[in-house]
Parts: sequence; structure tokens; C-alpha cells
Amino acid sequence: MKNKYFFWGLVSFVFLSFTLKGYIKEENKDTIWLYITYPDKKLDYYIEVSIDGEVLLRIADGKKKIVKEGTIKRMYAKDFFRETKNSDIMNYSKNIDLSKMLFYRGELVKISANVQGEIRRVVSPLDRFSQTFVYAFRQVYNEAINLPNTDKYVSFIYAAPLEGEIYNQFVKKVPSNYKMPLIETRELKNNKYIFKAINNPWRMIPIPSKEEENTISEFITSKNLYGIKSAFYLGTTRGNYQLSISE
Repeated sequence: MKNKYFFWGLVSFVFLSFTLKGYIKEENKDTIWLYITYPDKKLDYYIEVSIDGEVLLRIADGKKKIVKEGTIKRMYAKDFFRETKNSDIMNYSKNIDLSKMLFYRGELVKISANVQGEIRRVVSPLDRFSQTFVYAFRQVYNEAINLPNTDKYVSFIYAAPLEGEIYNQFVKKVPSNYKMPLIETRELKNNKYIFKAINNPWRMIPIPSKEEENTISEFITSKNLYGIKSAFYLGTTRGNYQLSISE
């Protein structure tokens, strides 16, 4: 009965499903990455946690950026993985957005995880998740916020599928006769940061130096890609993407 009510509650939302099956490599199967945003504040968190308890936390408070990295208690990571993979929302669809709720101003979660062999993404108010999920998340967050700061990375790159509002903005930017170049997998592998970002949509891939960051700029130029570092576009055999570099 509970599942029945849950289903009819979800169908009232408009959502787009897509599959990313085939993107997951063994080394990434046990990693969850998520964003926590506050609509009424200029405050965003990015948290990446592995099943072994390795955590990367990036805090964006206005123009101020703080990055923390380290290891939390493994039992907290395992609890969070269990609650994520058992979540009704995560198991319902490969991609679902429940964020368009009127008057909601609380914590918004954008979470990506491997569930049943596929990377799934959910955008939802935190309070739409179960109490056990929220509790497990709080445990991870409370540990992560106490990790030491790190200055190992100069920036991060992430890839977003070119769909929805991102696609609409892309259409407004590019000339009407623009044809997006298709980059083959073997060419993508020439830049490990772009390749990893494409294989893990929405995951923030750390870049350790300006020299390494420049390799991305060189790739953009060599392939004549449209855009700049903050938003450039490319097509692949698995779909089209907007890639962005941020500090």
C-alpha cells in the first residue's frame, strides 16, 4: 500500500528518464556524489563519498570556496550507501526531478549513485527522502565538515547532459547553423579529466594544477568546441554534454 501511494504521488511530477548504463567503471561503482543547495542562500555543498569512507567536500559560500578531504568512519559511509540504494526515490527512476514544488525553500538534494548497475540521479527536497536516509546523510555531513581543508586542487570540471533547461540555454547561445562536433571515445581519452567527467555526469572531477587545467583549454581549441571554460559543449557516441570548469 505504501508503494502504491508513493507511485501516485510521483506521477504528478513531470520528469525525464534516461539511462547511463555502460558509463560505470569498476573503480566508480562504490561512489556517491551529491549537491546540497539552499534556494534562499548563496550556499552550496558538494559531497563525494566512497564506500570506504573517503570524502571530498566542497563548500561554495558566495564567492568563497572551501575544499575539505579525508576519511570518515566507514560505518557512516556504509549506512549512507545502504539508505541511498534502498531509497524508494532512487529506485523509482533513472532520472527524476521533484524540485519544482511551490513555496519550498529548504535543502535541495541533487544526488547521483550507482543503483542496479546504472548511474541514477534524483533532484529532490531533502524531506522527500526517508527519515533513515536523512539521518545517514547527516552522519556523513557532520563527519565531513570536520575534515581538514585542502589546497591540492585549483579547480573542478563536471559534465551535464545537454537536456532540459541546459539545452534550452545552449540553443539560445549558438548560431542557428551550428553543428556540434562528435568526439570519439578514443579522442576523449586524450584528456583524462574530460573523459572522467563524461563517464560520471555531474561528478566534480578535481584538477590539481593550472598546467593540467590548461590541457582542457588546449583540447577545446584543438577540437574547435563551442564555448569557454565555464561552459563548453561536445557530442559523444553516448550523448551531448555541457562541460564546466569551476574553482
